[in-house]
Amino acid sequence: MRDSAEDERPRAYIVASPGITVTADEIREWVKKRVIRYKWITGGVVLIPEIPRNPVCHPPPTHAF
Repeated sequence: MRDSAEDERPRAYIVASPGITVTADEIREWVKKRVIRYKWITGGVVLIPEIPRNPVCHPPPTHAF
């Protein structure tokens, strides 16, 4: 059984602009400097090549990353 608190931890899905190199640690540090502690990305940072979209060009209602 999964822990419900684990399901509610903030997670970031990042698509870097072409030519930009970024790491998960850099993203976490950027967020720590700018937002209150309970909004820190404690659920992890996931770097993805593009945002998944359905045939109508909208993100799907539920992401299964």
